[in-house]
Amino acid sequence: MSENEFEEFDNDNSPAGLRKALKEQKKQNKELNERLAALESANYGTNVRDALSARGLNPGVAKFYPKDRPTTDDSVDEWVEDNRAVFGFKAKASPETAQSDIPTNVQAGYGVLKQLQAAEAYTEMDFQSKLDACESPDAVFALLKDYSPPA
Repeated sequence: MSENEFEEFDNDNSPAGLRKALKEQKKQNKELNERLAALESANYGTNVRDALSARGLNPGVAKFYPKDRPTTDDSVDEWVEDNRAVFGFKAKASPETAQSDIPTNVQAGYGVLKQLQAAEAYTEMDFQSKLDACESPDAVFALLKDYSPPA
């Protein structure tokens, strides 16, 4: 590479030479701006399609997403909510599951688990209160013996 980056213009500092250099720079800038716009457009479309796919929606609807709207998650969510009826998007499933959707045996198991947790908490509190009431080492040993599993 040469020492002078403007050598390609033959160092023509005359008005005609400068106009020619300016014209070439404008042409190069225009080409680069067009390329940048094409890349940004492709990236924009990909971002919108990915955002819609992540929400379980048809990515083909991305072509209707406004070009002047940002592709942030909040913006895409807002647009989806606004256009839910137009495109036939189903409403978001509520995170809460209805009791009727849970099988009976699972509901029963969950109830037993809650009872066991409550009993364990009660036993722990009961043991702690009796331990706090112990006044001698012999009383502590007797308490431990009462709470120990049979041998």
